[in-house]
Amino acid sequence: MAVITTPREAELAAALKMRLLGFVDAKATPVGPDAGIDVVASRALAQVKWEASKTGRPALQRLYGARGARTDKDLYFFSLAGYSDHALAYAQEHKMFLCQLRVDGSTVPANHFAQEKARFDEISRQTATVRTPAEESLHKIMHFLLLAGIIACPIIFGWIGLVGSLGFLVALAVSGTRNEEYLIRTGQKKIK
Repeated sequence: MAVITTPREAELAAALKMRLLGFVDAKATPVGPDAGIDVVASRALAQVKWEASKTGRPALQRLYGARGARTDKDLYFFSLAGYSDHALAYAQEHKMFLCQLRVDGSTVPANHFAQEKARFDEISRQTATVRTPAEESLHKIMHFLLLAGIIACPIIFGWIGLVGSLGFLVALAVSGTRNEEYLIRTGQKKIK
């Protein structure tokens, strides 16, 4: 990734990081007044501070207040310079995920919640890929076409088609397992 030089580039980098963390619909808010929210997703909100001084507690309080009644959303904060001790304590108290955003676009977890999320996501990344909503729709269409082929092959080709269909079933089962892991990783399905 190119070097980040502006606050807007930092917001776009934070949105990308959130998509990699499983918030596939994360996007940077439009340029202009943002009411304390720079990145939005269906399950999370984030603020980005691209400043040379450490982020303090008041900035985190503004994000917490901007969430309002949407308490089902996780709160993420990305800061160039890191966080003050008061900010770290506030984030711990309110279960906020703090990340330090580097100039190359990479991030470093800055508190316990972000570290745990990073560990979980590293495990998830080893077993499933992140799909955008458009990719997920295409994946569903492919499943439908595979299922149609499984039904049609034995009818058209007899026993040879049946053997080929079994191969499709194995591929579909493997793909379904990956999809289930994706749903668990993105929080759409809970682990029992």
